[in-house]
Amino acid sequence: MITLDSVTPRSRTRGLTMLVSSLCAFALLLGLTPTPAAAQAPPAMPPAEIEGGDRIDLGEAEPDETLARELTVTNTSDKTIRFERAMGSCSCIKGTVSTDPIAPGESATVSLTMQAIIPDGVQKKELWLFAEGYKRPLPIHVEMKVVDPNPIMIEVQPQELNAGYIQPGEQVVHEVILKNNGNEPIQFARVSTDCTCVQGELIDDLTAAGETARLKVTIEGKDIGPINQTLTVWYIGARKPIKIPVKAEVTLPIKAEPFFINMAAPVNINGKNVIPTTGEITLKSVDGKPFRVVSAGGKPPVLASGDANNSATNHIVTWDFTNTPDEDIQPWWIIETDHPEARLIDIRVLHPKLIQEMVQNQGPWTLAPDRVIVSNLAPGESYERTIRLLKTKGQHIESVEAASPMLKVELIDERVVGNGIEATIRVTATSDARGLIRSMLTVKADNVEQNAHLFVRVGS
Repeated sequence: MITLDSVTPRSRTRGLTMLVSSLCAFALLLGLTPTPAAAQAPPAMPPAEIEGGDRIDLGEAEPDETLARELTVTNTSDKTIRFERAMGSCSCIKGTVSTDPIAPGESATVSLTMQAIIPDGVQKKELWLFAEGYKRPLPIHVEMKVVDPNPIMIEVQPQELNAGYIQPGEQVVHEVILKNNGNEPIQFARVSTDCTCVQGELIDDLTAAGETARLKVTIEGKDIGPINQTLTVWYIGARKPIKIPVKAEVTLPIKAEPFFINMAAPVNINGKNVIPTTGEITLKSVDGKPFRVVSAGGKPPVLASGDANNSATNHIVTWDFTNTPDEDIQPWWIIETDHPEARLIDIRVLHPKLIQEMVQNQGPWTLAPDRVIVSNLAPGESYERTIRLLKTKGQHIESVEAASPMLKVELIDERVVGNGIEATIRVTATSDARGLIRSMLTVKADNVEQNAHLFVRVGS
C-alpha cells in the first residue's frame, strides 16, 4: 500500500528535479555556458586504444581448444595511466596487462586466451581492462568460430515433431527417420527425455552409411496444456547427441481459453489492478463439431453471446463468483456440453483460500493428476486410468477408494517407475448412477492418504 509518507519525499525530489531542469534551461536561454571544471571532467573509461580496433577475431577452433593473441594498447591521453587488471566476462576468457605506468603516446601489451566452450558456432566474449582512477573498464570484444571436426552426419526427418492436438489420456505414436549421411556406420546407444509424457524407442540401433534408422516416438496426453519436450538420441563416438524437439497440445476436442479462473492475482481492468470475481471462458471446437453448453458450475450456463440451446463451434461462457462465500469456492469449475467426446470440461479455479489449502495439505508424496475426469460412462460401465504417486518410499499402494457410493474404484496394476509408483485404476459406475457425480478419489501409500477430485458423468 502506498502511504502519504512514501509519496511526499518522492514528490519533493521530483519537484526539485523539475526546478533544476528549469533553471538549466533558463541559463541556456541567457547564453550561459558550463564552467571549465565541468567541461574538463575526466572520462569514465581509460583513454586508450587497441591497435587494430577493439573487436578481435581469433579465427577457427575445435571444441575445448584454446586460442591465444597478443594485443597492443596505447595511451591516447596527455596524462599517464596505469592499468590494474584484466578480467574476462566468462571463465573461458583470460588476460593479462602490464601494471606499469604508461606515459602519453606509449603502449603496453595485452595477452589474452579464450577456450571454445560451445560445440559449434560463433562464441563471443569480452575482456575488460581496468585502469586506476576510472570507473568503467576498457572493453575488448573477442570472438571465435567453433568448428566440430566430427559434425553430426545424421539427417533427422522431421527435424521437429509436432503431434498437434491430442486428448488427455490418449497415446499417439509417430516415427522419426534418422538418415546416416556419413561414410561410416553409426551405432545408436540410447534415447532420453525429461518427461514420461514423451518416450523414444530405437527400432534400429545400427545404420550403415547412406541408410536410415527408425525412432519410435510415443506421446501421452497426461495433463491439459502444451507439451514442449526434447528427445535426446545418443550414439557411439559422438561429441554431442542429436536433439529432436517434440511438441503437442493436450486438450479435449473442445479447447477452453483460458483453462483457469483467476481470483488469486490482480489484473488490470480499466487502468486499475483488481482481483476479478467475474470473467469469460471461450470454448472452441478443435475437431470442428458444433456443440451446446448444457451447464456451467452446476447451473444453467450464461453465455456472453448466442443461445445455449443452439449448437455452434464456439461459445463464450461467463462465470461470476461475486456473491459466492470463500468457503463455497471449489478447486474445479465444471462445464457440461453435449459434444460426444467432451462432455465435461474442467476449469481450474485459482483463489487464495484454495492455494492455502493446497500448501497445508501437502504430504510426503504427491498424487498425480489431482483430478480424474470421466466424461461419458454408462450405468454399470467401467473406465481405466493411469495415476502416479511421486516420491513414495514403498513399492505398493495400500488402497484406493471413491467417496461416492455410486462409484467403485479398483487397483488393477502397479509398478515402480522412477521415484514413485505408476498404477492403473478402474472406475465403475453402479447400475443406479445418473448425472454428474462429484466425488473424491482417496489413495493410501506409506500409511498416508492423498486425495484427488473425481468427476464422472453417467448417462447417455
